[in-house]
Amino acid sequence: MGLHHHENTKIARLHGMKMFEHSSKKALEHLAAAADEVIAPAGTVLFQEGHRYHEAYIISEGIAEMTVHGDKLVEIDAGHVVGELAMLEHSAATGTVVCKTDVHALAIPHNRFDEILHENPELTLVIAKQLADRVLLQDPHIDDLRFPDLNDEGVPHYH
Repeated sequence: MGLHHHENTKIARLHGMKMFEHSSKKALEHLAAAADEVIAPAGTVLFQEGHRYHEAYIISEGIAEMTVHGDKLVEIDAGHVVGELAMLEHSAATGTVVCKTDVHALAIPHNRFDEILHENPELTLVIAKQLADRVLLQDPHIDDLRFPDLNDEGVPHYH
């Protein structure tokens, strides 16, 4: 009974996150079954840039900060995933992520990450959208690409 309640709690927590609000119950059940709940105290380094890790985290409470080459990139709060790019690419962490507050998260091991996305394509889209948002934050010139000037023939001209 405890395990069933525990899984339902994880599913409810996932469903309450904006990024998963349109995900099916089946997809969230698969995700919850694969994830372990973790609590990382403030100051904990979840990822060190350039190092390889074996999990991604879905933050359910708290705030973490991501830096790239020592420069602050973004604060990551509840309802966001960290470590997903390294899991997708089977590569090292692209940035350092440190918990600014105590962070409650669901850890998804790399050996289950690909399987979950393969079995639940809708979750692949959720992750892709989040990655796209992060790319927009990282590239200061992205607006030049999104809204190009048009020449006299209506053809985009990029700066």
